[in-house]
Amino acid sequence: MNPNDLDIPKTYDEHEVPINWKVGELITELYQVKEILGVGGMGTVYRLEHRGWGKMLAVKCPNSRLMNDPVWVKQFEHECETWINLSPHPNVVECYYMRRMGGLPRLFAEYVDGPDLDKMISDKSLYEGGHREALKRILDIAIQFCWGLHHAHVEGLVHQDVKPSNLLIGEDGVAKVTDFGLAMVFMGEDGSRASRPSRGSRPSRPSKPSGGSGLDEGVRGSTGGTPTYRSNDHKVYDSMTLHADIWSWGVTMIEVFSGDVYWSDGRKAMSVLDNLLKHGSRYDVVPKMPEALQDLLRECFEEEREKRPEDMLVVVERLKGIYAAAIGEAYPRDEPTLDYMPVDILNNRAVSLLDLGHMEEAERLWEEVLTENPAHVEALYNRGLLYWRSGRITDTQMLELMQRLCESFPQEWLPRFLMAQVCMERGDCTTAMELLEPLMKLEEYHRDVAYCQSMAWHFHLRDTRPVWHYTPEKLAVSAVGISSTGGRVVAGGRDGSIVVLNSATQMEVARYIGHQGAIHSVCFARNEAILISACADSTARVWHASEEKCQHVLKGHEGVVQKAVASSDGALIVTVGDDGHVMVWDSASGERVWDQQVHTAPVMDACVSMCNRFVFTAGLDGMVLQWELKTGKGVRRFSDQSAVCKGVEVDRELGVLYVACGRRVLLWDIATGELRGTILAHQQDIDSLALSMDGIHGMTATIKGTIKIWNLQTGQCIRSLHGYAPLAISGDGEKGISGGAHGDFHQWHLELDTQGFEASPMICR
Repeated sequence: MNPNDLDIPKTYDEHEVPINWKVGELITELYQVKEILGVGGMGTVYRLEHRGWGKMLAVKCPNSRLMNDPVWVKQFEHECETWINLSPHPNVVECYYMRRMGGLPRLFAEYVDGPDLDKMISDKSLYEGGHREALKRILDIAIQFCWGLHHAHVEGLVHQDVKPSNLLIGEDGVAKVTDFGLAMVFMGEDGSRASRPSRGSRPSRPSKPSGGSGLDEGVRGSTGGTPTYRSNDHKVYDSMTLHADIWSWGVTMIEVFSGDVYWSDGRKAMSVLDNLLKHGSRYDVVPKMPEALQDLLRECFEEEREKRPEDMLVVVERLKGIYAAAIGEAYPRDEPTLDYMPVDILNNRAVSLLDLGHMEEAERLWEEVLTENPAHVEALYNRGLLYWRSGRITDTQMLELMQRLCESFPQEWLPRFLMAQVCMERGDCTTAMELLEPLMKLEEYHRDVAYCQSMAWHFHLRDTRPVWHYTPEKLAVSAVGISSTGGRVVAGGRDGSIVVLNSATQMEVARYIGHQGAIHSVCFARNEAILISACADSTARVWHASEEKCQHVLKGHEGVVQKAVASSDGALIVTVGDDGHVMVWDSASGERVWDQQVHTAPVMDACVSMCNRFVFTAGLDGMVLQWELKTGKGVRRFSDQSAVCKGVEVDRELGVLYVACGRRVLLWDIATGELRGTILAHQQDIDSLALSMDGIHGMTATIKGTIKIWNLQTGQCIRSLHGYAPLAISGDGEKGISGGAHGDFHQWHLELDTQGFEASPMICR
């Protein structure tokens, strides 16, 4: 396949998704809006094409103003969970998942390519072909309606809003119950969900529980549905049972045989039925209601619900007999049998719970799936994504998991497809395309693979990859730095020399000579007008960046100066070293402003807050100290003392302090001094830590050859690279630089401030 032939959609950040969608728009690279199916006060329903599945979906989007009503939001989330929890059935519209996009929860459900029963009644398409054909169609729809409702009842749900507009009729004539917004679970005396069959079993008639619990007990605190169709059960009884749905189904049948609605209160169904039978429909196309159906409806409208049909299957058997007598032939459809796998249902429910933000519940369901089937590909992948994005495993461990799945199922397409998505999220689209290429010949999954491959081509320019490997002449690199724009790179050598290179041309533009030992740190300051270096010769130096000459030699430390860093305005310079001292210098005069010694071991790193008020220092004594930059007054001690601290960075809002402590990154709350979190980063001690300007991403590196890129807010290890400490990141987050194994360095293409590809959790289809 030629990648240039692929339709590559525009990339959107999730938070940039518009509230209201237009026909033709591409949403988050995955969904294309095909049609607006309906607009109302509660929200809008769209028809979308899922570009990966090659399948149409119906998406219910609530009105944004409703999100300010916590009661309504709770009800909508209840609808999502109730509907999603309902296992698949041919006569029920399947709800796949809920996903928050553009600040709104959106409910993604099966799209039915046909009208609802209400429309068929109003436009009289229900009655086409003459009375006999119309009666066949009506009875067929009535039976399927019962099957769908019975499935919900067996699952433990009362629909509560049974009416013609909540039954969709596909072009193939299959009827599907939809909109479980008012559905409530049957509650037993112990508060548990009642009469729920084992997953994957054939729906059966609900058993009558003993002791007044379960289905007889019903739903407590319910108010019923649309007044035109509902019974009086919600006022007569303390709870609702499936018999309320039987009543509403009967009212729907009255409307079917009248051709319209001329009543407003479903509680008067018996008198409405008598009126219809006395006067008939005013539309000639509407067939006459069979007498046996009249008798059945009268039973559905019994005031005492115990006198109504026991359940929907009883109604079905009666309808089949009515069909055979009225049409002169047996009803042609067989009762649906379900062949889905129970664990697949649990996996899909977990995906939906994850998007609702219920991570613990989703994880519990995946554990349940994997207890029953330890080799369930979708569940292993989905749980792995959860672990990876929450920082419990690294990207390398995620790849190892996917590799094991590929090896366990060598003939299956899905593990390779999912591994490709993992590669894309970690910024390795080249490997993703290699994984996808052999799958393109699989016709059944062509659309899935083609979509993923188009995304790989779209994102490959953003791959985290080395763009420049450089070994400066006669310079064994021991320190690196990069300008805020990434346009210039600076490297310090073990011989004391410093070179500046143009990152675009890779040409040397300046060289600084003066130090008499290995350079331990080097960086630009004051809008790149000066260069600051720290050296093993017990000095730090301030260099004029354009004139290649030393402005000041900062003397005072005994032993190695490990780090020299400037305030954001370049007015003050901080130096730390092996003697445990922290010194602050005036960059203009080169005079020392203050000197403190509290650390009891070498100080390895220092950083200055963006507000220029504080400096933070990290030492091998396991302590991180906060100082007032201008006065040297101690402010706070952040102490773990379980491991040495070699790196420290602070976010620009002065909210979180990031400390490389042993093999971990510790996140300290600066205001309270409390440990906010821990990222388990490496298998060896971290030797270098660098933070992006926005404080969202970070890089860690060891001298053993491992670099990791992190989302510091979630703890996710986005990508593992082969490289060495030291590290530096450009201010725009687009480039990084790291040391090499043999006196060289690498410059990396990062684009940390740009949204990359995000692998989607996988539902079982």
